Amino acid sequence: MIKKVLKQLQRNKLQSVFLFVPVFILSAILFGSVVIDTGLKEGTKNLEKRMGADLMIVPQGEKDLAGSIISEGARGTFYLERSVYDIALKTKGVAAATPQFFLKSLAADCCSSEVEIVFYEPKTDFIIHPWISKEYEKQQDKNEVVVGSSINEEEGGVIKLFGRQYKIAARMAKTGTSLDSSVYFTFESMDTVINDAINKGSFLTKQQTKSDIISSVFVNVSEGYDESEVFENIKNNTTQKIDVVYPKQIEKNISVSIDGIYSALHMVSTVTLVLIFVILICVNIIIANERKREIALFGIVGATKKKIINMVCLQSLFVGAAGGIAGGLLGALFTIPFGDYIGMKLDMPYPGPAALETVLLLVIITVIAAGIGFVTSLIPVWRLSQIAPYTALRRDGD
Repeated sequence: MIKKVLKQLQRNKLQSVFLFVPVFILSAILFGSVVIDTGLKEGTKNLEKRMGADLMIVPQGEKDLAGSIISEGARGTFYLERSVYDIALKTKGVAAATPQFFLKSLAADCCSSEVEIVFYEPKTDFIIHPWISKEYEKQQDKNEVVVGSSINEEEGGVIKLFGRQYKIAARMAKTGTSLDSSVYFTFESMDTVINDAINKGSFLTKQQTKSDIISSVFVNVSEGYDESEVFENIKNNTTQKIDVVYPKQIEKNISVSIDGIYSALHMVSTVTLVLIFVILICVNIIIANERKREIALFGIVGATKKKIINMVCLQSLFVGAAGGIAGGLLGALFTIPFGDYIGMKLDMPYPGPAALETVLLLVIITVIAAGIGFVTSLIPVWRLSQIAPYTALRRDGD
């Protein structure tokens, strides 16, 4: 049966093309829509993870850059005195606070491109911890690091930075941002790392070499306290000029924008599916009418109606599967390599699908496309198979 079906497809190449093209277009659009939709949903989850603080305190004038750090995982080289963190801890209404220090992007032994060097305090941290995909058994010490998903490790679970080896204590889950190429040290490692970087030829400013500075303070506010009032209390108690970013408000604004994109993607996919389905039914009706004589001859030589229906529907199924594979591959070609660009345009993290997810999606799209090809050919060929062979031949000759 399969050999006969393939021979029929070769014999009716033009008809196969008319069936192939709509399915191909549908599969490309569906694949692209699902990939983008999945990436946006995963990006939104990533944002929710990162919104682990009510306040992010930064130097005055760095509010916009700090917002990019939250939404895109960008990095900034701005600094505060550590006293701001100490004051935040003592401020009424502060449930928890943790500091971070962004060194800068530096070339390192472990990687072909520059890595982001970040110092944090594991004992008080609630920002980095949610990203860790595998827990470490003990508290991270000064000879250990937490690395992003893109950082390659050497044999033995170590990386080499500025001529010194560090054991990888934990690895972060993929975020789709520069966090994936970040290395996290404890503050205890700060002097050693900075000295090693300078000795290896990295340029650091005088301010960056100070041991009593941080880049930001993340604060969680106690229940019942107003976030803006807590910030004002911190601001009034420090001589530093500081500003604040409200991470959860950023997440809320982005979520509203993403909802609109979801709706647009779903509408495009639905309309495309309906239109292609109708087009395929029309095409199959035309093709079935064109093949009346051929189908009638099958009946004359002894083929049953069931066999005729199966053969024609299998042809549509094969063409649909081919269109699904080709369309899915085209959709992958246009969406997966440009994930970073999509994320940049949407101003949010956009982690692309994993290899296994891509293959699984391609299989699902192929099954859907093959099913649509089969179903849309079923009704026209069934109706045609009910016509007596001599009647079909006579009408064909009129």
